[in-house]
Amino acid sequence: MTSPRKPRLRGDTPLPENLYPDPHNRENYRRYRHPDGSNKIFKASFEDALRIAE
Repeated sequence: MTSPRKPRLRGDTPLPENLYPDPHNRENYRRYRHPDGSNKIFKASFEDALRIAE
């Protein structure tokens, strides 16, 4: 039996399941994973990215 997934956090804020950092580590860029598995990279502050992802 596998262990439950640990919540992904940035500081004290939990990240949504579909929001990831930019693969190129650019500042203020985020990666959104669509339900079909495709990705969309967009530029937004962390707070804006949280609103977009939820």
